[in-house]
Amino acid sequence: MSSLFWNIRGINKRYKQKELKKYLGNKRIRLAGLIETRVKDHNKARVLNNIVPGWKALNNYQQADNGRNLFVWDPSWLFGNPVSLQEVQDFYNACMQHIDVYEHPWQADYYIWSNKQQGPERITSRTNRSFGNSEWMLKWGQVVTLYDLPFISDHAPMLITLQQQFSHRHASFNFFNVWVDHDSFLPLVKDKWKEERAKNHMQNVWMKLKSLQPASKVLNNQEFKFIRLKIDKTREELLHLQEEIAHHPTDTLIQQEKQALLNLEKWSLIEESAFKQKSRVKWVKLGDSNNKYFFDVCKERSHRSQILEITSLAGIKLYDPQKIKEEFILFYGDRWVPRQFVYCRCANKL
Repeated sequence: MSSLFWNIRGINKRYKQKELKKYLGNKRIRLAGLIETRVKDHNKARVLNNIVPGWKALNNYQQADNGRNLFVWDPSWLFGNPVSLQEVQDFYNACMQHIDVYEHPWQADYYIWSNKQQGPERITSRTNRSFGNSEWMLKWGQVVTLYDLPFISDHAPMLITLQQQFSHRHASFNFFNVWVDHDSFLPLVKDKWKEERAKNHMQNVWMKLKSLQPASKVLNNQEFKFIRLKIDKTREELLHLQEEIAHHPTDTLIQQEKQALLNLEKWSLIEESAFKQKSRVKWVKLGDSNNKYFFDVCKERSHRSQILEITSLAGIKLYDPQKIKEEFILFYGDRWVPRQFVYCRCANKL
């Protein structure tokens, strides 16, 4: 589903209504916020019927005499209860005043507004931006705001396309530093390093490192997998022990409490070290316990490394993963190697 936010600078003229209707249809917009429409209250029903017949709408005429801002959506795509002004106001306060808000990644020219003048009288500026909070990033961090051409306005429309994240790619091998501190890691490396796998020295080293990958994955699955569950379990054990000590303190329980505290610290530092390495945040010291921050950065990095849309050779935007894969094969197959070879080697791997 695609949404649009546009400082339209007037839609009273019939040609603007026709062009806006066509634009919404071409971009498959199902939700739109239109600012500075300059449509008077008694004309809004007629204008909206010309542009988006059958759509629902909200406006700010009662709150601002000259507001004339419209929020429209296709009810066949969006469901739920009507949005009240109080809900919108709470959203504004929460996003802009009380929580950390960041600007979306964006594409197109930096300056998205101009006064339409020529020569030295021309002024350009970046007046409109789109923002999101950490909750938005966790669900829609892959979304990019596209600033389209101004068309019938002097402000560029902001296009936001919501689509699910596809992650069918094969995950690459990552070495985690926490493995080094485990008792079985060095013996594991020594056993693999005694093996001779090739006569060439460089190839021998490379093959030894490759042979460490499956063994390291086994170690990780046995000792470091589900760290969050281990932390929660250790925390519950600690609380249970402290309740027992409060009623019947014994040397055994006190010793178990000390061990539980050590285990909690151990798993907490291991989790934080892994998040720090994944997020590549160098300046945060281990022990700061910024797990939510680390997780947000990891998610943002993961979203950035994906290809969610491309423009085909025919000039059509593609969003479906299968069509994107086929377009890559078509593009590079004609340039590097015979297409038959590309299809048989790459069709199941992209």
